[in-house]
Amino acid sequence: MTIDHSQTAAGAAVDDEMPPPYEAVNPNHPRLAIKHRKYFLLMDTEGMVPGNNKEGFGFFADDTRWLSKWDISLGNMPLLPLNRDVDEGFAARFIYGNRRFDCVGNDGTAQTADKRTVPEQTIKVERELVLNDGLIERLTLTNYSQSEIRTDLSITVGSDFADMFEVRGANRPKRGTSRRPILRGNRLTLGYVGLDNTLRETSVLVRSKSPVKLEERALKLPLVLKAGEPTIIEFVVRVRVNGKFDNQRSPRSFAREIASARRAYDSFVAASGSITTENPQFNAIFQRALRDIYILRQESPRGKTICAGVPWFAVPFGRDSAITALQTVPFLPELSRDVLRVLAAYQGEKHDPVTAEEAGKIMHELRVGEMAVLKEVAFRPYYGTVDATQLWLMLLAEYVRWTGDVALARELWPNVMRALSFLNDATAKDGFIRYGGVAGEALSNQGWKDSGNSIVFKDGTLGKAPIAVCEAQGYLYSAWKGTAFVARLLGKWSLSFRLGLKSEHLRALFQKHFWMPSEQYVALALDGENRQCDAISSNPGHLLGSGILTPEQEHLVADRLMAPDMFCGWGIRTLSSSERAYQPMDYQVGSVWPHDNGFAIEGLAKLGRNADAHRVFEGLVGAAAAQSDWRLPELFAGFDRSGHKEPVRYPVACVPQAWAAGSVFQIIKACLNMKPDAKEGSIDCADAVLPSWLGQVVVKRIQVGGKTVDLQLPLN
Repeated sequence: MTIDHSQTAAGAAVDDEMPPPYEAVNPNHPRLAIKHRKYFLLMDTEGMVPGNNKEGFGFFADDTRWLSKWDISLGNMPLLPLNRDVDEGFAARFIYGNRRFDCVGNDGTAQTADKRTVPEQTIKVERELVLNDGLIERLTLTNYSQSEIRTDLSITVGSDFADMFEVRGANRPKRGTSRRPILRGNRLTLGYVGLDNTLRETSVLVRSKSPVKLEERALKLPLVLKAGEPTIIEFVVRVRVNGKFDNQRSPRSFAREIASARRAYDSFVAASGSITTENPQFNAIFQRALRDIYILRQESPRGKTICAGVPWFAVPFGRDSAITALQTVPFLPELSRDVLRVLAAYQGEKHDPVTAEEAGKIMHELRVGEMAVLKEVAFRPYYGTVDATQLWLMLLAEYVRWTGDVALARELWPNVMRALSFLNDATAKDGFIRYGGVAGEALSNQGWKDSGNSIVFKDGTLGKAPIAVCEAQGYLYSAWKGTAFVARLLGKWSLSFRLGLKSEHLRALFQKHFWMPSEQYVALALDGENRQCDAISSNPGHLLGSGILTPEQEHLVADRLMAPDMFCGWGIRTLSSSERAYQPMDYQVGSVWPHDNGFAIEGLAKLGRNADAHRVFEGLVGAAAAQSDWRLPELFAGFDRSGHKEPVRYPVACVPQAWAAGSVFQIIKACLNMKPDAKEGSIDCADAVLPSWLGQVVVKRIQVGGKTVDLQLPLN
């Protein structure tokens, strides 16, 4: 490559070094993650970013990896990890000792062997990190020997500015141009000019009394560690696009930044609904879920929303954000309002076969990285989802039911009408909403089970498009019923009546075509030839309590979900263990998904099958309690609980993940059986049936009709 010595805005010369070919990330590599706002940091278990793109570690924002290497050494030796803490979610703390190394003399060279060697664990190294307006790190080195130690601290720094799709394994025929690292004073700048002609830069500011050098892509600081005294160094990592930081204010000291981040979290908690029980395990699980919801919230170009999960899906998703908001409405109504507005802002306006956009359709996934800008991927946004539109309408109805906020309903009513128009067109052929059958689609399956092997028959063969999955029809039924309720509040009686007729017509059609008399169960889907995909799956659990089935059918579905081939002890499997396609370690053909179980528990509670709801609830509590962080992952393997002390990990599951965290709220809400009256500002919990192992339950700051309600169950 010819080297162009032109200058960037930061004055860095063009670099002819290109990253190696990208490979799919190693799914089995353990990782640690912290996230706040649009930033997240993915580290190995020692807290470092080792620079191997096969694992996908790095500092990310806006679908771009701004740091692909951040590795610290002392005395030219790696640190010895001793302790770690990432519980805050937006911050982390690591404790290390030094490994044995030779001291540096006054002239900066290593002393001879007859002089001084520093033994292992003489120096304590404490690293504290927080994500706020960037990544701020404080390094505290304490010399516990009785004499002064001279040595070098080295931080190997690198950035490939890879798009998230590259991190996940995509290799582009051409990339932009990297810039040579430039150190000016105590600030290092790494740069890259993308094919989109955007200059992306990573700024690393070093706050230290020691001079900073750049040697072979490593920042080096000569240190004089006095006996018994701490030496503090701070690093501020920020991202800059075309010469501009997101926030022009330079981050303050680490102490002030972490105090700011903690105050913001405390304010969020103070404004959120809370639950405290006499069961310490559940309390820890709830607090973790609340914290995960907090750190997964982030800005989109069109407003506040929530991302799906870390690390690979830290972007807005229509289905995921709508479901998470549905799960948490009584506790976090502001989140529901934000999600409703953002999804409305991205509502489809035209027909586009590449992005699957249609007028009135709610998007599936929004990416903002270089590859999306250049249209190298369809996710810009992508609209290939069969259920996000119904879920958006369901969310609006549930939000209004709890808050009585008819002003928002009026604000979004044009979007509602466009969504209804889309659904009318999408179901015009046979009354069902389908997906697939279009050449070149980015996703072959567009329900929540979107893996290519998830829609199957009993013989293991795959359903052929266009496919109508059962739960999407249930969401459609609920969307029409819910929108009819909102229409009545707005005085739109004729529309409400028509939507009521449409829902009843769909109910009759659904029972005729989806019910399998031989199995006494609901078909997973109808394929393009209107054949019932007859594998026994978890999808019908989403229908319980919706009203689309007869009461008898609902109880038959509930019986099947609780049978041993479906309920494994930790939760309900996505596919029966008796099916030919069953694979407990695969993504959606035998694994267990907490949000999937949340829908089932909510339905079981509505049916009055409290013992069954509590069994599944207890299984998920056991699964979360088996994790060191008390967190429900996106999914885990579907092996029987009897043979395992803890659920078997699914390697590439997102942790944290939005609707997994939201399922904790959904489950306790179902057991409380709360019925809001927004007009009166009251909640009816007369039918609440809580598992005895929770003990007394205290619920605070539930928002209904502009009022805040506290509950205590059972009553003393």
